[in-house]
Amino acid sequence: MCSPQHGNRVQKAVIGADVIRDAAELFRHTEEMSGCPTLKDLVTAKKLDRMKTEDPWGRPYQLVCVGQEFRVLSAGKDGRFDSADDVANDFTLRDVQRVQAID
Repeated sequence: MCSPQHGNRVQKAVIGADVIRDAAELFRHTEEMSGCPTLKDLVTAKKLDRMKTEDPWGRPYQLVCVGQEFRVLSAGKDGRFDSADDVANDFTLRDVQRVQAID
């Protein structure tokens, strides 16, 4: 069983990732730049508060561009990307519950 704090962090990570995705969308529509913006680009352009660049575990989110889509990832509790506890902005409730069960 996962701790309540871990479960709450997973939910906060999804929300935080979605905030960054929204900032990246706004950046795309208002800034002249080709390629994928970085978190620093979003902060510098005042599309994202610098206090929102880290996940609930205190590590930077990762912003990935796939075609015209933005995907924002948290490395989760273990701090390693590409592991079972990663969190993303496009998570469903089932995805959240799956990660919450990992402890």
